[in-house]
Amino acid sequence: MADRIALMREGRMVQLGTPEELYLHPREPFVATFLGEVNRMPALVRGGRAETAIGQVAADGLPDGAAELLLRPEGLLISPTAEEGTAAPAVVEACRLLGATTLVHLAMPDGAGGTQHLHARLPPGAALSRGQRVGVAMDPARAFVFRAVPT
Repeated sequence: MADRIALMREGRMVQLGTPEELYLHPREPFVATFLGEVNRMPALVRGGRAETAIGQVAADGLPDGAAELLLRPEGLLISPTAEEGTAAPAVVEACRLLGATTLVHLAMPDGAGGTQHLHARLPPGAALSRGQRVGVAMDPARAFVFRAVPT
């Protein structure tokens, strides 16, 4: 990596900045996904807030309507229980120590009758087991909201 990065897509510069700026403040989904894994979640913007199955986050400058939340795995917060109003319920599907981090695979209701699969990266030594019920929330500093792309 360099001190400054000019990230290009299809011959067009999409964002210029430090690695930290691109990772922590991506201007579009391509930038967010280029520099690392993200969880993708449908969102609904209302009055400057994006609502998702795991909570709300600021969506400044986006019009009301369909949106997409991109959440870094380290931005997924896990608690031992889903306390009312603070965390959404999820079930641990797998938990693996990867050296410096622990990768956790989770499943939760998506709010539309289906299942949302999420990945979390936790400090090493997280003691979670398959089938364990947990609560999930998000760190707003690792959550990015973008206008939904029509399919």
